[in-house]
Amino acid sequence: MRNFGILVRTNLRIFIGSLKNKRKGRYVATGILLGFGLLVLGLSLAFQAVSQMFLLRDAGIPDVGIFMSLVSALMLGGLFGLMRSLNAPGGRDGELLLSLPVRRTTAVLSKVVSQYIFDAPLMFMIFLPSVISYFVLANPDPGVLLRGIFLCFLLPLFPIALAYLLGSAVYKLTQKFKMASLFSTALMMLLIFGYMGVNFLSSSILAKVTDNGPAGASQTIERVPPLAWLTNFVVRGDVLPFFLSLAMILLPFIAGVFLFSFQFGRPVARYRSGRRDVIFKSRSPRRALYGKEIRRYLGCPIYVINTAFGPVFMLGLSIVLLVMGPEKILAGVDIPMTDLPAGAMTGLVPAILFAIISFMPAVTSTSSVAISLEGQKLWILRAHPVRTEDIFTAKAMVNMTVMAPAFVLSLILVGIRLSLSPILVLGMCFSGVLQCALLSSLGLVINLFYPKLDWENETQVVKQSMSVIVNMVAGLFVSAVPFVIFFVAMSDSSTGILVLLCALVYAILFAGSSIFLKTAGKRMFLRL
Repeated sequence: MRNFGILVRTNLRIFIGSLKNKRKGRYVATGILLGFGLLVLGLSLAFQAVSQMFLLRDAGIPDVGIFMSLVSALMLGGLFGLMRSLNAPGGRDGELLLSLPVRRTTAVLSKVVSQYIFDAPLMFMIFLPSVISYFVLANPDPGVLLRGIFLCFLLPLFPIALAYLLGSAVYKLTQKFKMASLFSTALMMLLIFGYMGVNFLSSSILAKVTDNGPAGASQTIERVPPLAWLTNFVVRGDVLPFFLSLAMILLPFIAGVFLFSFQFGRPVARYRSGRRDVIFKSRSPRRALYGKEIRRYLGCPIYVINTAFGPVFMLGLSIVLLVMGPEKILAGVDIPMTDLPAGAMTGLVPAILFAIISFMPAVTSTSSVAISLEGQKLWILRAHPVRTEDIFTAKAMVNMTVMAPAFVLSLILVGIRLSLSPILVLGMCFSGVLQCALLSSLGLVINLFYPKLDWENETQVVKQSMSVIVNMVAGLFVSAVPFVIFFVAMSDSSTGILVLLCALVYAILFAGSSIFLKTAGKRMFLRL
């Protein structure tokens, strides 16, 4: 047990240490802000749960509150599990632990418990306030509170089981197939979008529950038997739902931990071709570096998933606009069409939609972690006879490849739906490309200031590095340029002037960031 406690504490310290730079102390403020953010999130979730329970109790359907919080907790846990499954269960971390004088079981359980500690707080914040508010406001039975707390401790096992089961499947695919990384990336993207679709459908179904009364609420709960078992276990404490709930959560968890323990510490074996002939193609350094960066991007599922939401949301928004019209989009940002002046479809509406779509590329950036992903192998890249400018260009072009086509296509669809002039659409596309170029170079600048090269897996870089946080904040400022120009300076001017001013601002900022990369940025890169 002593070794087990030491390993768990070490895992927690490693996680905390990944958020700060020990030599410069840059990340102390970030840790304070994250802690404050968790506190605010917990209080807001508790307030939301109490308010919701008041409404549901008055409607005579308080059981729906437990059901809805279960859906939210499991949806969030499912997302955690999907994201974590992209990391191979083996690797250097497992090899190091198994080389220590500890039992294999102790090392594996320390990893499982550490992951439980990471997942449990947020799931507690979602589900526990609903249980307490249900106990206080609707059913003051001590058994309800005890069963709800017991289920709270079981729920974090779900994302762990999902992560280990899917992670084992990805691990096997990587060994058997040549393009397994691309296949796993596509598979995880489908699962993520399927998760989003289920989440959207469940929200739309639950929104109609209060209109159907207690009978309709009971039917809604019973439509999903696993969630009905969990809900009935908390509310009524029936024996059958109790055992079904245990089996539904514990059996996948036990199977996932077994597979994880079997593969733990094994080296990540990749597919090896049996061909003996060498295929050589001569390419320019910049083209060869770009090809390397693209293959790395497509071969890292967590990298793709974390950066694909921006272009996907842009395309989804433009398709909704093309099919349903601008009324749906403007209603989503609380701008009714009835409040707009005459002629808004040719002046005001295009400017508002251009500003909204310009907001999307700031959500994600591949270049903000492109340097950090070199990791301990950065010296290999620097040892090649290539210019630093070519390295920066290749890394920035990946972000352009991901963002710019979706941005341009979205603006073209907007122009088609609103019957805009080709010159205006061309100007919007030019401004959009400039914005993508600015965000690409800005991501590299930020990554040079906040590099993270001592990582164990890509998730630590893509989702847990300071560079990503700072880049998102900077991207929000960049994407706010159309809003500031339009709503502050020229709300009565034409869309063409708005687009021209935005392009001018983006061009100036892009030139500044490019000059920085060629001068100070080059020196910073060579010192890494």
